[in-house]
Amino acid sequence: MSKDENAPQRDEKRWTEISEKVKAAIKSVIDPHLEVTEVSELTAHLLMSQIRKESMWRKYTEISESYPGGASIDDYSAGNCETVKAAIQLVYEKSFGDK
Repeated sequence: MSKDENAPQRDEKRWTEISEKVKAAIKSVIDPHLEVTEVSELTAHLLMSQIRKESMWRKYTEISESYPGGASIDDYSAGNCETVKAAIQLVYEKSFGDK
């Protein structure tokens, strides 16, 4: 078996739900004319500064903690997200898994 076959499978319904919430959070702080997709780079495409990316910890934590057992997200982790998909993954893990 390959390493990927042993990896836990994500719940697509939950992923979609978190994805929509994270995208909405990001849209709330950027130019409304910019399109937010999973492949969007937060700095290059969505023009988010490092400080703005770090400040997203509050919005990400609000999403994560809205789920039973959801954990808070620190500014360092939020600031390390380079893409929308990375931000979604971070919030997903803190909402349902990696505490």
